[in-house]
Amino acid sequence: MDSSQVTTSQMSMVEVLAQFGAASAFAGILATLLWRVIIQGREERAEMMKMMQDDNRRNVEALNSLKDVMKDLSFGLKYAVDRDKRKDD
Repeated sequence: MDSSQVTTSQMSMVEVLAQFGAASAFAGILATLLWRVIIQGREERAEMMKMMQDDNRRNVEALNSLKDVMKDLSFGLKYAVDRDKRKDD
């Protein structure tokens, strides 16, 4: 083996290592980006779930208030009907 073959052999090994390093760095960057997308997706889903829970809580409060109003109206109508019946008697 002469010296030119050793140099060529060493250069190809350096190139292989450089390409491997570049591929590893690229894979690391892709993995980091994917991880950020996954985490961001989870955070957005958690935020949406919290917003939905808040909306549901407000809807329940509104329905309870409406139920109270209907109860009051029912009592008022019942009172008015009873009063009209007493007037007729």
